[in-house]
Amino acid sequence: MHSTSRYRQHMIGWLSVSWVGLMLHDWLVVFTVGWTGAYAELVKKRPSGGLVTAANITSLLIHVATVILIQSVSFVYLQSQPW
Repeated sequence: MHSTSRYRQHMIGWLSVSWVGLMLHDWLVVFTVGWTGAYAELVKKRPSGGLVTAANITSLLIHVATVILIQSVSFVYLQSQPW
């Protein structure tokens, strides 16, 4: 019974923090992004390149590989600890 009430207190705390964070984020978006005007000068030139280029794909693959490596090493390290 004691662990259940502790769990509920934790969940209530987490939910209240989540709602506060959501409200702060929404107001930040409304006040910063919502009130920005258009740029003074528009340019007719098309953007250079595309989204699927060797540089972009390479950067994405290196990023994904780095994240997988760090999370795998962390997982193995935590599993080896005598909890």
